[in-house]
Amino acid sequence: MFGFGSKKYTATTQGTIVGMCLNAHNFNNGLETELDNGVKVSVSIGISSASGGSSRYPVFEYTVDGQTYRKASGVAHNYGSVKKKIGSTVEVRYNPADPADAKMKF
Repeated sequence: MFGFGSKKYTATTQGTIVGMCLNAHNFNNGLETELDNGVKVSVSIGISSASGGSSRYPVFEYTVDGQTYRKASGVAHNYGSVKKKIGSTVEVRYNPADPADAKMKF
């Protein structure tokens, strides 16, 4: 897995934290939708949450060349800190060869 500063992610744009999810892998593969005020809004199999349920993965949205992408961060954070940041602007680095491949700086 590549870090935020990897040469793979050479393009930068601004994004917005729009929500949170329980499992970033499931979210990024279409198996889960983000949470609304901490209440799960869709059902998927195999959902787990880190740290006994107090951690969430920020979901961010960004646009490249007119195409909007929504993705969960690969790093979990405390539920309260994610909730406070919903609506905040974040830096997003993405792979210019595949703009759907991106990381955000929380």
